[in-house]
Amino acid sequence: MSRSSLRSSQGGVKLIDCIKQFGVEEQLDESEEWYCSSCKEHVRAFKKLSIWKPPSILIIQLKRFIYQRGFRDKIDTEVIFPLDGLDLSEHVGACKGEGDSYVYDCYAVSNHFGGLGGGHYTAYAKKDNEWINFDDSSVRSVKPEDIGGKEAYVLYYKRREQEDERKIEEGVGRVRVADSIRMEEDEQEQGEELGTLAQDVDQQ
Repeated sequence: MSRSSLRSSQGGVKLIDCIKQFGVEEQLDESEEWYCSSCKEHVRAFKKLSIWKPPSILIIQLKRFIYQRGFRDKIDTEVIFPLDGLDLSEHVGACKGEGDSYVYDCYAVSNHFGGLGGGHYTAYAKKDNEWINFDDSSVRSVKPEDIGGKEAYVLYYKRREQEDERKIEEGVGRVRVADSIRMEEDEQEQGEELGTLAQDVDQQ
């Protein structure tokens, strides 16, 4: 799989697995009991979160800071996320419209360097199919494989419209047709070369 589809790394977790975990059903603990109007008692209810409707712009903030038992810390686990083709079709709730697209492409990433006491923010943004790194006054082009890592903090995705998906599919189809034509031309040229070589051998 190409880097533009998924950044590979050891010790990281995939964004799609984080989204799956986000939608896992869980039971409230005793300190969060819910009052049931039917049975007139406090019960440990179950809750589940899901994406109800696919938005045009999807902003995902990764949990980088944790506060637990009076202790604050930064989570440095790398989240492996796709730059193209994030498919949420299996994770959208009941509100699914006919013809809706559930595929997203990343167009920007916000990064946080440092810890809780101090840090530095940078950003990647895509413009005219080119990724650019913004770091204070420094602005430079970067390769897609340079994007990602444990500093990624906020991910910005744009929903791919059906027309865009058709263009991509048509483009892939054109590439396959072009490759097929080139293969046929190469085979024809090879056949002509073999025929010429056979004539030369006969003449000798």
